[in-house]
Amino acid sequence: RGVLRSKIECGEGTIPVSNMNSVQTWDGVLAGERLCTMSCSDKLAMWNVAGLQGAVLTHFMEPVYFDTVVIGGCFSLYHITRALVNRIQSCAGLPDSYTVHKPLILPVSQQGQRIPSKSSGYSMNWILGEGSVEVTKTNSGKCVDESPSRLCKSLLFLKFHEVCEIVASKKPYAGRLYLDIKKDASNYQQTKKSVVDNFKKDGHGNWIGKPVEQDMFSI
Repeated sequence: RGVLRSKIECGEGTIPVSNMNSVQTWDGVLAGERLCTMSCSDKLAMWNVAGLQGAVLTHFMEPVYFDTVVIGGCFSLYHITRALVNRIQSCAGLPDSYTVHKPLILPVSQQGQRIPSKSSGYSMNWILGEGSVEVTKTNSGKCVDESPSRLCKSLLFLKFHEVCEIVASKKPYAGRLYLDIKKDASNYQQTKKSVVDNFKKDGHGNWIGKPVEQDMFSI
């Protein structure tokens, strides 16, 4: 119970990460290895310490934490609390402004009967100020017309540079790799390492990171 799990690529459900290599490479994926993505509950647990904003935005802002988590079905306060909070309780040595956050966990007022089925092949996102809903395909992350999503790394990195134009007169990030700017967020990286080390120390398994090659680009 409580072990880290990976989503099944192009499938449904998750599998334990205990026998997986914690370092993935694009060469390995292109050679046929499974591309592993941590489960939703594992990511939520990470966010309850490192925050929702990721590494890049910490150059400009403090960590952002969930206030409330609402579970739509199959609600068990015991299991949800264990997955999202209890597994990270012993994280230590966190930098200033980071903490082990404990969101309010609630069920919906009326839970319908669960009908097992495959997930939709589409996802929608809406951003305040953008004026429209964007529909993307879950198997590629691209829009239905095959154009890049506004949530892709390169377009979000472009937004980051636009913020730099406003708040950083010396433009210290111009021409640098996305990967390097993530690494420069030292407090965030220290916090994430604390969570990963805590999972391993408590016997939950190794956190599986995505191939670093996906972050080796610049604007």
